[in-house]
Amino acid sequence: MFDERRLLPRYQVALPIVAGGESGLTVNVSASGVRFVCPRAFGSGAVIELVIDMSDGQLHARGALAARGRVVWEASDGHGRTETAVQFEEIRFVATDRDFAERGPSDLQP
Repeated sequence: MFDERRLLPRYQVALPIVAGGESGLTVNVSASGVRFVCPRAFGSGAVIELVIDMSDGQLHARGALAARGRVVWEASDGHGRTETAVQFEEIRFVATDRDFAERGPSDLQP
């Protein structure tokens, strides 16, 4: 069963994300992982590449978080999308002066 205790704070923030080639939106983010919704299910235990756009003004950052992580939990959101929790295995911040829509996720892969 999924353990709800948190060692690190989670921040409720909706940011554009590309996960395993699928576009989605974050539900929350912490230093150890991310929860997001997108149309695709990846399968528990799958290792996926992620790019989280942090340039939308909510976080006053100009860049993206590029990461590799392991899917630790998935569930249907009841609207044809899958809610997925990923624990980061590798992470880096990529500063950029271009908008996410211009650069695309392939420019930022870990």
